[in-house]
Amino acid sequence: MTKYALITGADVEILEQYCYLLSKLRAAPEDFSASLHGQLRGISSDLYLTPESRTKLKLDTRDPLDDALKKYGV
Repeated sequence: MTKYALITGADVEILEQYCYLLSKLRAAPEDFSASLHGQLRGISSDLYLTPESRTKLKLDTRDPLDDALKKYGV
């Protein structure tokens, strides 16, 4: 997340919401409504915290050093 700046300062409020909902779920799972569960899943997806949402990312994972070394035949 840090390497690609997926979560930045602009995401503070939504990250706070995620943490709040997750803490409510962990504290009292029996009281966690389906509506809150839907909100948590939506926020998780928005923050790329689910496997499905991460598959939609188009990140350049190449190492720039590899490209530099190819120039010299290494």
